[in-house]
Parts: sequence; C-alpha cells; structure tokens
Amino acid sequence: MNKQQELRIRLDFIMPMDFFLSQYWQLNFGVDSKTAIGRVVELNSQWVEEVTNNREYSLNDVVHDFTGIFSEDEHFLPRIA
Repeated sequence: MNKQQELRIRLDFIMPMDFFLSQYWQLNFGVDSKTAIGRVVELNSQWVEEVTNNREYSLNDVVHDFTGIFSEDEHFLPRIA
C-alpha cells in the first residue's frame, strides 16, 4: 500500500458519510465519496496528513476545508493549515 492509498483510507474514516449524501454536495458536486476523497488526497496530501494525524480539529473545519480543496477555488482559505 502506498502513501496516497493510506491517506485515502484514513480520510475516508473521518469524513461524515451524510455529508456526501447531503443536498448541498449532490447539487454542487455530485461526485461519490471515494472519488472526492481520492481527489482531495491528490490535490493536498499534506492537509490530509495533518487532519488525519491530529483529531482535535472541528468536524466543521474539516468539511469546510475538504469542500474548498475539492472545488479548487483559487480564493479558498483553509481553516486548517
């Protein structure tokens, strides 16, 4: 198992599944959780490593950053650095 595969598994473990089923996610992105998690790992593996190693972050902050990273918004500012 390589590092990106490990990070995907770890991020999948902490992301709430109901987030991916929410109307917001479905209307704005419509991508399944596995695809979205894999994409975030590709885009910012350092963020994923920080979030999965330090469980003290608010779930709201994790979801906020996840959405911003996934959307590749050039004006996005992560709450977790």
